[in-house]
Amino acid sequence: MQTYLKVERLGNTIDGFTLENISLEICKGEIVLLGGSNGSGKTSILETICFARKPTEGKIKFFGKQVFDDDLKKKDLRDIKQYLGVQFQGDTLFNNLTVIETFELFSENYGLDGTSEVVFQCPFLEDVLEKRISDLSEGKTQLVKFLLSIIHEPKIVFLDEPVSTLDGDTRSWVYEKIKEMRSRGTSFLITLNDMWKIGKISNRLITLTQGKIYDVTDDFSEYYKGCLVKIPIEKDIEEIREGSWILKIVQQDRYYEVYSKLPMKSIIEKSEISYFELRNVKLKDFTPGVSG
Repeated sequence: MQTYLKVERLGNTIDGFTLENISLEICKGEIVLLGGSNGSGKTSILETICFARKPTEGKIKFFGKQVFDDDLKKKDLRDIKQYLGVQFQGDTLFNNLTVIETFELFSENYGLDGTSEVVFQCPFLEDVLEKRISDLSEGKTQLVKFLLSIIHEPKIVFLDEPVSTLDGDTRSWVYEKIKEMRSRGTSFLITLNDMWKIGKISNRLITLTQGKIYDVTDDFSEYYKGCLVKIPIEKDIEEIREGSWILKIVQQDRYYEVYSKLPMKSIIEKSEISYFELRNVKLKDFTPGVSG
């Protein structure tokens, strides 16, 4: 499978915060999530990978091409940037422009012949295209930023908390758009603080803590589709340990956390399992020091 992004031993110090030994790889058509508590380094990683911050060590390669030379001097990135889409948080738009003027400006910068059809296909922007950016709600502004990151049909898209202020219907539309793009081979690296539907089609969850990678959960969609079963520590779980429906078992002080491929309904039907809590997985279940 073609590798779109490879990061090796990346390090950086940003406003006193340190990233250490970050290594990750994203192949064509993969969706990778970056999780962790606030301040764990998710945004800092995105900013460093996307050239907004210069690293202090390590290597970044897009499509096999190294972004910085051995002296960490940035190379000519024009042939790489055209394949990247980025949505950061914060003020990154021109407030005096209207929404449609913003799309026209970005489309021109990308060398597009007119504004991308995806803008007019979005049912949640029809009534605000002539409004100024400064007059938009937080949710509409976030939707505009998402669309700006994909209008040029990039090969890999970086999204920093892309749905945090969106309503349920708009979140679902964004999910379907990501799913559609992924089916055509587009890759995504997405930061998130809370679980949402994107987990259903994600390949991996990379969990961060204090600027370091704490854990990597492969086949994360299996965890999202399944559930978490908590079983008292005094129960004998040897009979279920080898079950094909088990993803992972974590022993805590007073109970076992059993991550199941099966949905909650199927667990309820298994009368041989004695549990005291049964629920869908949450992002904090994978975050160190945060109790579920």
